[in-house]
Amino acid sequence: MPRLPLAPNDLCGCGNGKRYADCHMRVHAAVPDQRIAVAQAMYAEEWASNAEHYRQQGIYADLAAELVSAGRVRRVLDIGCGQGEGICALRELIPPKGRLIIGVDENPECLAAAAARLGMNVDDAHLRRTTFEILPSGAYRLRATGDNLPTAKDVTLLNVDLMLKDKVFEAWLDDIGPLDAVTLWFSGIHKARAETELAQANKISNDRLHRECLEDIVIQLAGQRLRQGGFLHIVVRGAGTDLEALRNDFGAEFYNALDAHPLEIVNVNGRRYTEPEAGNAVVVTSKTVPTGAATAAFSLLARRY
Repeated sequence: MPRLPLAPNDLCGCGNGKRYADCHMRVHAAVPDQRIAVAQAMYAEEWASNAEHYRQQGIYADLAAELVSAGRVRRVLDIGCGQGEGICALRELIPPKGRLIIGVDENPECLAAAAARLGMNVDDAHLRRTTFEILPSGAYRLRATGDNLPTAKDVTLLNVDLMLKDKVFEAWLDDIGPLDAVTLWFSGIHKARAETELAQANKISNDRLHRECLEDIVIQLAGQRLRQGGFLHIVVRGAGTDLEALRNDFGAEFYNALDAHPLEIVNVNGRRYTEPEAGNAVVVTSKTVPTGAATAAFSLLARRY
């Protein structure tokens, strides 16, 4: 579907050009059969700096409060759950009775960190369901493996790549039934993603295109899996000198993206925040971001009708 630009400066890098180049060099220096694992481990390390900094600013708590205050929310699918900060915030606010929070991520390293944060003992087979083979072209063909998924409980973590056809996971969701909310907060990806067959097939060459492709998949999933009156909650990062204009662009982008889906916008918010100044963070940056530009988290809340 056609997409309006959020802004010309919403790409996520590694803080500066030199560090971004160094990250790519480390990934491509790895032997081919270890490259994806190296890239995933690097991303998990980098994103940990961001997520902790955001947690300390209360961003996850605010987002959880925004979602839970919108209506009855007990059963949540958190896509790209990262290292579990969002799940922790949701678990604090959702009453235990009837609570079901499913956290999925394509990165096993992030999931392992989430399990540790949440105090969970998770079968490693459920954290590492995605395997790959190297094609003659050098691209990586990803596959979802494992026929036995765990019984869904209070909090469940699974290695799921939503850009892959995963009939086992889809059947598992069928058994769970309609959801109250689907969340996608701060999606990101490792630096070997562009070398996968699925990224090349979808002509994904940068972070922005990956974000848009994943959002389209999540919008379709929400239209199919949410109960009537359930919520879709998408949050992205942006930077610029006119944050209100960026918020308006963000809302316009999703007004178009939701077209032909049984979803209507409830509200669009923007929250100012700061990026980490130290460590290996994945910060909002691009050549078009002026010095001194402010950063904000833009959230879309939509309801299934």
